[in-house]
Order: sequence, then C-alpha cells, then structure tokens
Amino acid sequence: MKNIKFTSGVLLAFSLLFSGCGGGDGSSGSSDGGTINSSEIATFSIEVLKTGQIKSYDVNGTEITDGSQKDDGFYKSGLARSYTRDVNDTVTENTTKLIWQDDTTPASMTWDSAITYCQNLTLGGHTDWRLPDIKELQTLVDNSKSDPSMDSIFQNTISSYYWSITSYVALSSNAWSVHFFTGYTSADDKTDSNINVRCVKSI
Repeated sequence: MKNIKFTSGVLLAFSLLFSGCGGGDGSSGSSDGGTINSSEIATFSIEVLKTGQIKSYDVNGTEITDGSQKDDGFYKSGLARSYTRDVNDTVTENTTKLIWQDDTTPASMTWDSAITYCQNLTLGGHTDWRLPDIKELQTLVDNSKSDPSMDSIFQNTISSYYWSITSYVALSSNAWSVHFFTGYTSADDKTDSNINVRCVKSI
C-alpha cells in the first residue's frame, strides 16, 4: 500500500488530538506550569493560521455566496501568513517563526534519507535544519491556490508529495506527507523514494 489519503476534516481531528498531548509534540499549553517558551508560541501560531480558503462550496463543488455554508471560506478566521524571501535562498514565515529551505528544486528520496538530508544540510550559515513535522508542513498549504497549493514566494516547488517527520501511528511503516497539488495529506510508505523534501528550522 503506497499511501492513505485523508480529508481536511479528518486531519483536523488528528491535529486537535495531537495538540492536547504534553511535551514536545505540539502542545500549545505551558510545559512547566507557568512559563510559555518560544516553541509553544510557534505551535500556537501554527494551529490558528488562516487556511487560505476564501470561497465556500457545496458538496457538488458549486460556489455558495449566501452565507449558508459555514466553512473556512465564510469565516476566513485565523492569523495571516507573512512571508519574507531571504537573500540566502530561504523563506521566513514571520507568524510561525519558521525558516524554510528554498535554494534548489526539491529532491525525492525515502523518509530515512530525508531525515538524514535535513540533518546534514548547511544553508544560510545554519546547520540546525530538520525535516518538518506534519503541522509545520501543513502551514505551507494555501487553499486558495493549486498546482502548487503554496505561496508564489517559493521559487523551487514541485506540485507533489513532501515528507514530514511525523510517523503514522496506525501503521508505523508509513509517515505523513502533504501533496502540494491541492494540499491534501496522506500517509505514505517510508521506503517510497518518490517523495520530496523541504527542510525547516526555527528562528
């Protein structure tokens, strides 16, 4: 089995479940009972970003303009993304405080190779690059766009699958990925060498 695809609603349920866990797994609460550190602030920003959806549609794909469809296209709630393209071929997202690799056309490789690739990457004078988790990777999805479903500030993009470091709990041989043609999420076999990688680091 190559991958398992999920709708955004199912993935949101997973996201809410994960955000309720403690430790360094995406919790938005305080880890020490009082002080909120920078990683927790970044996680909070990730969870309340705008989705990018600006129109509403019914189940048949017909646009709804009377306000009866209460979805992201109706509410348009959340924090706006704010991108800056850096001189060293990286892109900084100022809301989430994440810096993304964008120096070359993304290479495809297995999940293990993707982890190693990011750990060994030196870019922009930094060596603390890593493979993004699924929440971080999803922040790049802009639901108002397709092919690719990503902001045009990224100059090196493939409208295909990208690895996250997050394993799929129900099947440990798979890991979460995002397909940037339309931004849907799937759980892919970790040995699949046709999935791309874009490394990330925190500011």
